[in-house]
Amino acid sequence: MAKKIAADVTSVQESTADKEMRILTAARVVKIGDEEIQVKPYSWANTFRLAKPFGIVFGAVTAHLKDIQVLLNDLEGQGNLSQFKLMTDFIGSIDEAENIITSLTELIVLSTKLDKDKVENLLLDDFIRLGIAVYDVNRDFFLRRLGPMMPKPRLKEKAKAEK
Repeated sequence: MAKKIAADVTSVQESTADKEMRILTAARVVKIGDEEIQVKPYSWANTFRLAKPFGIVFGAVTAHLKDIQVLLNDLEGQGNLSQFKLMTDFIGSIDEAENIITSLTELIVLSTKLDKDKVENLLLDDFIRLGIAVYDVNRDFFLRRLGPMMPKPRLKEKAKAEK
Protein backbone atom coordinates (compact mmCIF):
# COMPACT_ATOMS: atom_id res chain seq x y z
CA MET A 1 0.00 0.00 0.00
CA ALA A 2 2.88 2.38 0.72
CA LYS A 3 4.06 1.97 -2.85
CA LYS A 4 0.66 3.03 -4.16
CA ILE A 5 0.67 6.21 -2.05
CA ALA A 6 4.20 7.02 -3.19
CA ALA A 7 3.13 6.60 -6.82
CA ASP A 8 0.15 8.90 -6.24
CA VAL A 9 2.42 11.55 -4.70
CA THR A 10 4.77 11.31 -7.68
CA SER A 11 1.91 11.75 -10.14
CA VAL A 12 0.73 14.83 -8.22
CA GLN A 13 4.24 16.26 -8.33
CA GLU A 14 4.50 15.56 -12.05
CA SER A 15 1.12 17.15 -12.58
CA THR A 16 2.25 20.27 -10.72
CA ALA A 17 5.49 20.36 -12.71
CA ASP A 18 3.52 19.99 -15.94
CA LYS A 19 1.26 22.86 -14.92
CA GLU A 20 4.24 25.05 -14.06
CA MET A 21 5.87 24.24 -17.40
CA ARG A 22 2.64 25.06 -19.22
CA ILE A 23 2.54 28.44 -17.44
CA LEU A 24 6.19 29.16 -18.26
CA THR A 25 5.71 28.34 -21.96
CA ALA A 26 2.26 29.90 -22.35
CA ALA A 27 3.28 32.48 -24.92
CA ARG A 28 1.04 33.22 -27.89
CA VAL A 29 1.57 35.06 -31.15
CA VAL A 30 -1.12 37.50 -32.27
CA LYS A 31 -0.99 38.82 -35.82
CA ILE A 32 -2.03 42.45 -36.16
CA GLY A 33 -1.69 43.77 -39.67
CA ASP A 34 1.64 42.49 -40.96
CA GLU A 35 3.18 42.26 -37.50
CA GLU A 36 3.34 39.20 -35.27
CA ILE A 37 3.21 40.20 -31.61
CA GLN A 38 4.50 37.83 -28.95
CA VAL A 39 2.31 37.76 -25.82
CA LYS A 40 4.14 36.33 -22.81
CA PRO A 41 3.14 35.55 -19.23
CA TYR A 42 3.81 38.24 -16.66
CA SER A 43 7.23 37.92 -15.09
CA TRP A 44 8.36 38.32 -11.51
CA ALA A 45 10.21 41.49 -12.54
CA ASN A 46 6.88 43.04 -13.60
CA THR A 47 5.12 42.30 -10.31
CA PHE A 48 5.42 45.80 -8.87
CA ARG A 49 4.56 47.40 -12.22
CA LEU A 50 1.34 45.33 -12.28
CA ALA A 51 0.15 46.54 -8.86
CA LYS A 52 -1.02 50.01 -9.90
CA PRO A 53 -2.99 49.07 -13.04
CA PHE A 54 -4.60 46.08 -11.30
CA GLY A 55 -5.48 48.29 -8.34
CA ILE A 56 -7.24 50.76 -10.62
CA VAL A 57 -9.21 48.06 -12.46
CA PHE A 58 -10.18 46.26 -9.21
CA GLY A 59 -11.14 49.56 -7.59
CA ALA A 60 -13.47 50.36 -10.47
CA VAL A 61 -14.98 46.86 -10.36
CA THR A 62 -15.67 47.02 -6.63
CA ALA A 63 -17.08 50.55 -6.90
CA HIS A 64 -19.55 49.48 -9.61
CA LEU A 65 -20.66 45.97 -8.59
CA LYS A 66 -24.36 46.80 -8.95
CA ASP A 67 -23.85 48.43 -12.35
CA ILE A 68 -21.74 45.49 -13.53
CA GLN A 69 -24.50 43.07 -12.54
CA VAL A 70 -27.02 45.08 -14.55
CA LEU A 71 -24.59 45.02 -17.48
CA LEU A 72 -24.13 41.25 -17.18
CA ASN A 73 -27.90 40.76 -17.14
CA ASP A 74 -28.24 42.97 -20.24
CA LEU A 75 -25.52 41.01 -22.08
CA GLU A 76 -27.38 37.70 -21.79
CA GLY A 77 -28.83 36.65 -25.12
CA GLN A 78 -27.35 39.60 -27.03
CA GLY A 79 -25.27 39.25 -30.19
CA ASN A 80 -21.57 40.18 -30.22
CA LEU A 81 -22.14 43.65 -31.64
CA SER A 82 -24.82 44.45 -29.07
CA GLN A 83 -22.62 43.11 -26.26
CA PHE A 84 -19.72 45.25 -27.45
CA LYS A 85 -21.91 48.37 -27.56
CA LEU A 86 -23.25 47.71 -24.05
CA MET A 87 -19.73 47.18 -22.67
CA THR A 88 -18.29 50.31 -24.31
CA ASP A 89 -21.29 52.37 -23.17
CA PHE A 90 -20.75 51.10 -19.62
CA ILE A 91 -17.02 51.88 -19.58
CA GLY A 92 -17.69 55.32 -21.06
CA SER A 93 -20.31 56.05 -18.41
CA ILE A 94 -18.10 55.60 -15.35
CA ASP A 95 -15.81 58.25 -13.94
CA GLU A 96 -12.78 55.94 -13.99
CA ALA A 97 -13.00 55.23 -17.75
CA GLU A 98 -9.77 56.98 -18.70
CA ASN A 99 -7.85 55.37 -15.83
CA ILE A 100 -9.19 51.93 -16.78
CA ILE A 101 -8.12 52.35 -20.40
CA THR A 102 -4.66 53.52 -19.30
CA SER A 103 -4.39 50.55 -16.93
CA LEU A 104 -5.43 48.03 -19.58
CA THR A 105 -2.86 49.59 -21.92
CA GLU A 106 -0.15 49.14 -19.27
CA LEU A 107 -1.14 45.51 -18.72
CA ILE A 108 -0.85 44.83 -22.46
CA VAL A 109 2.52 46.62 -22.65
CA LEU A 110 3.90 44.50 -19.78
CA SER A 111 2.89 41.25 -21.48
CA THR A 112 3.91 42.17 -25.04
CA LYS A 113 6.87 44.52 -24.55
CA LEU A 114 5.32 46.80 -27.18
CA ASP A 115 5.85 50.54 -26.98
CA LYS A 116 3.01 52.25 -25.05
CA ASP A 117 2.31 54.64 -27.95
CA LYS A 118 1.95 51.70 -30.32
CA VAL A 119 -0.60 50.02 -28.03
CA GLU A 120 -2.52 53.28 -27.59
CA ASN A 121 -2.72 53.71 -31.36
CA LEU A 122 -4.05 50.22 -32.13
CA LEU A 123 -7.44 49.97 -33.77
CA LEU A 124 -10.10 49.08 -31.22
CA ASP A 125 -10.65 45.55 -32.51
CA ASP A 126 -6.87 44.92 -32.48
CA PHE A 127 -6.64 46.27 -28.92
CA ILE A 128 -9.42 43.90 -27.85
CA ARG A 129 -7.83 40.89 -29.62
CA LEU A 130 -4.49 41.65 -27.99
CA GLY A 131 -6.15 42.17 -24.59
CA ILE A 132 -7.91 38.81 -24.87
CA ALA A 133 -4.59 37.13 -25.74
CA VAL A 134 -2.92 38.78 -22.71
CA TYR A 135 -5.71 37.47 -20.49
CA ASP A 136 -5.55 33.97 -22.00
CA VAL A 137 -1.78 33.72 -21.63
CA ASN A 138 -1.93 35.02 -18.05
CA ARG A 139 -5.22 33.29 -17.12
CA ASP A 140 -3.62 31.19 -14.39
CA PHE A 141 -2.18 34.34 -12.82
CA PHE A 142 -5.52 36.15 -12.98
CA LEU A 143 -7.61 33.29 -11.63
CA ARG A 144 -5.32 31.84 -8.96
CA ARG A 145 -3.51 34.92 -7.72
CA LEU A 146 -5.95 37.77 -8.26
CA GLY A 147 -9.28 35.94 -8.07
CA PRO A 148 -9.06 35.43 -4.31
CA MET A 149 -8.51 39.18 -3.88
CA MET A 150 -11.76 40.05 -5.66
CA PRO A 151 -14.79 41.03 -3.59
CA LYS A 152 -16.57 37.98 -2.19
CA PRO A 153 -20.28 38.93 -2.41
CA ARG A 154 -22.10 37.39 -5.33
CA LEU A 155 -23.13 40.04 -7.85
CA LYS A 156 -26.71 38.83 -8.39
CA GLU A 157 -27.41 38.49 -4.67
CA LYS A 158 -26.07 41.97 -3.98
CA ALA A 159 -28.06 43.54 -6.82
CA LYS A 160 -31.29 41.88 -5.55
CA ALA A 161 -30.63 43.04 -1.99
CA GLU A 162 -30.21 46.65 -3.14
CA LYS A 163 -33.53 46.72 -5.09
